[in-house]
Amino acid sequence: MDEIRLNLIEEKTKIIQSIQTIQDMVQEHIRIQENTINQSFHHGIDMKDLVETTRNKEIIIANQKEHLSAKCSEEAIRITTIKMQASEITSKDREIERLNRLLLKTKSQPPPKSSTVIDAILSSVGETIKALEPDFEEETTPQTKIIVSRNTRYLIVHGHNIVYSIQEDNKMGPRVGVWSLTTTGRRRVILDN
Repeated sequence: MDEIRLNLIEEKTKIIQSIQTIQDMVQEHIRIQENTINQSFHHGIDMKDLVETTRNKEIIIANQKEHLSAKCSEEAIRITTIKMQASEITSKDREIERLNRLLLKTKSQPPPKSSTVIDAILSSVGETIKALEPDFEEETTPQTKIIVSRNTRYLIVHGHNIVYSIQEDNKMGPRVGVWSLTTTGRRRVILDN
């Protein structure tokens, strides 16, 4: 009976050891499952953070792309404006060159003699009077005015452009030219040939 008892104790011990081994295996399995679940959980959190970070970066990239697009549009408008201004400056330069050539051409030609019908009539009247009365001398009256052109003094009749030389005692001499505007807008005496 002792032998049976010993066998039973041995068997009981083996069973307890087996149960302990099974419990250890179950505990290890549970620990592995918990680690796997924890890793999956942390991995899920990491993935969630990674997805959120990726979305934030996509938003930043979209904003930067929009900003760059606006900058490119501004630069294109600025370049177009500069091209238009350059074209306008070029056309103005061409117009200035054309006007300078025209001005040089005008300066190289003698100015036209501007005599009006009134100048011609006054001149012929003066010559007719001198022919009829050779001793007739016109006196300087309040109707005449002394002008200076190229450091020379002349007489003109108020309201007319005929220029006369000045003789002794400020008396009117013969006609010498006309009082006219130059191309620069200044008045000067243009002498008859």
